[in-house]
Amino acid sequence: MIKTLLFLTALGLVAARPEVSDAEKNPALHEPHPDCPPAEQHWLLPHEYDCTKFYYCEYGLKFIAPRDCAPGTEFK
Repeated sequence: MIKTLLFLTALGLVAARPEVSDAEKNPALHEPHPDCPPAEQHWLLPHEYDCTKFYYCEYGLKFIAPRDCAPGTEFK
């Protein structure tokens, strides 16, 4: 009974811990950007000149490396 209670308590603590965002895992991959809303977990920005690419934002931070759109699509 005690082992089960300890196991369930530990499981609850692990499940309740906050997720670490990609931006927090490696801060060298992102930079603050005024067009990335700080309250939004996920946000997309168009690439400056290539409509087949976009930038991914997370909590106000823009990832430096652009991402490719799906084949045959453009970011508008």
